[in-house]
Amino acid sequence: FAYWCLPQLFFYGLYSILGEVLNARSSFGPFMWAPVLNNLVAIIGLGIFIGFFGPGASLAWDSAQIALLAGTWSLGVAAQALVLFFFWKRIGLRFTFNFKLRGLGLRPALKAASWTLAMLIITQIGGLIQTALTSTTLSARTASGSIPAEGIASVAVAGTAWLIFMIPHSVGTVSLATAYFTKMSEHAHAKNWDGLKADLLRALRSILLLSGISTSVMIVLAYPIARVFALDYEPAVALATVLIAMVFGLIPFSVNFMLQRVFYSLEDTKSPFVFTTIQVLLFVAGAIACSVFVQPVYLVAAISLVMSLTFVVQAIIAYILLVRRIGSLGQSKLGKLFVGALLASGVAGAVGAIVLRELGGVAETSSAMSSVVSALVTCLIVGASSLAVYLGSLWVTRNAEVRAMMSSLLGILRR
Repeated sequence: FAYWCLPQLFFYGLYSILGEVLNARSSFGPFMWAPVLNNLVAIIGLGIFIGFFGPGASLAWDSAQIALLAGTWSLGVAAQALVLFFFWKRIGLRFTFNFKLRGLGLRPALKAASWTLAMLIITQIGGLIQTALTSTTLSARTASGSIPAEGIASVAVAGTAWLIFMIPHSVGTVSLATAYFTKMSEHAHAKNWDGLKADLLRALRSILLLSGISTSVMIVLAYPIARVFALDYEPAVALATVLIAMVFGLIPFSVNFMLQRVFYSLEDTKSPFVFTTIQVLLFVAGAIACSVFVQPVYLVAAISLVMSLTFVVQAIIAYILLVRRIGSLGQSKLGKLFVGALLASGVAGAVGAIVLRELGGVAETSSAMSSVVSALVTCLIVGASSLAVYLGSLWVTRNAEVRAMMSSLLGILRR
């Protein structure tokens, strides 16, 4: 598997470089949508695999099976990268091979990359420790007494909760950061600090609004969301508990992601290393403490909550370092927006909780937890109710972003 997947390293790197060049020319769509082609190729490969070997078959994993499965994965990544050449041509860019090493600016690039590599190593160490500690709950499953073994969260539950946690971040924050990173890099290159700050504040305002409602809705709907990914009630409860603990860190995690991009636009990779290292050290210390003092049934949730708290510390340190670098961002305005978004999110969450209770709550026999379909329906009803209240609250308080969005929608409807 590893040999067949190793080419992905090259094609992921090629995809990143080609995509960032397109972003620099304000062509954001191809970079964001190319992974869809990757997924389509992988799905076709899985379909062929199932066609040849059947679903659920006992596999000996011979060379043909490995080549088909891992090979189509690598083919998907290659397609994701190579399709970007087509969009290069559309915006008037040409690609030619250049094998000369002199004068390419490798020295400053290596200096910047060394801090980034060090940061990634520190992050991976924290991830390995987290995996090792959450894996200890597997042994507690067999020794569990009154608590069903399926109700004890493990490393797999933590991984699933993290993927759910990443959905609003990936859809909202990453998209915004990708668009604003290009503008901020231009401002930083021209030393236009006022322009950089203005773009950063606009990005942070949008991120706070998106992350606020996502946090509120995901906390209220944690049990139905978990039921979509878990076949039975006990695993759903375990997943929901971990998800709630993680979601508390969504806002600081997304804010930190945006602040990190500002440092990158300033060609500063050392500062992200500093505040990420502090976050990882605090997380590791807290996770080890949890493994000593917290019962196995609550361990993964406790570690997830520690992670959320360390994201808060990380975002605060990142903000302080950035202010020292480019000056004040207008803390009062940001604080006012943060409080407003939290209040609107709280009201929306309260309404969502009432709607969820009227639909039967989250007991084992409730409609929301009886099947995957009913859980999805519950998520749609409660989510729509909360979103309507959230947008209404922000409209009443004359939020500029919401009013601009509603005006755009009304303009589209009129046309």
